[in-house]
Amino acid sequence: MGRMDGKRAIITGAARGIGAAAARRFVAEGARVMLVDMLEAPLAALAVELGADHAAYVVADVTDEAQTKSYVAQTVARFGGVDAVLLNAGIEGAVAPTTEYATEMFDRVMAVNVRGVWLGLKYAMQAMSAKGGSIVLTSSTAGIRAVPKLSAYVASKHAVIGLMRVAALEGAANDIRVNTVNPSPIDTDMMQ
Repeated sequence: MGRMDGKRAIITGAARGIGAAAARRFVAEGARVMLVDMLEAPLAALAVELGADHAAYVVADVTDEAQTKSYVAQTVARFGGVDAVLLNAGIEGAVAPTTEYATEMFDRVMAVNVRGVWLGLKYAMQAMSAKGGSIVLTSSTAGIRAVPKLSAYVASKHAVIGLMRVAALEGAANDIRVNTVNPSPIDTDMMQ
């Protein structure tokens, strides 16, 4: 018997790295998962690997409100509800001093890493409000300290922790737990 038997989960950023590893673990523990990412080929391959009884996928941009609302709705339609969510999609942005950091890159990092998490919280919490559940946000050790030349990434991961704190307080009345994980650098494509 797995720790997630019968649970219905969403994982963003599921095509590779932490998201793909989490998807494999969730399924091994008995969950059915909706895999969400913009990278269709690796997403589809992972869904096939996990099996149609355990996984489905949606190609979506987490910064787009309509697409976020849709991936949550598709999860409810496919699995009958949402019990667990890992809001993991994120990008690192450029490595450059603050004085040389491109505004467009800063905005993109904040859109994916902060707006994407906020939208995921908004719609996942609505879907969970009747029965409760658990939401985990992927922050970083950069969310609790500073790293030179990563101003956008560091700011975004600090913001993720702030979003978690607010959502945890707001979700408590509906038995929705919200936490962050704050990994140190992990050997993924993003770190390469």
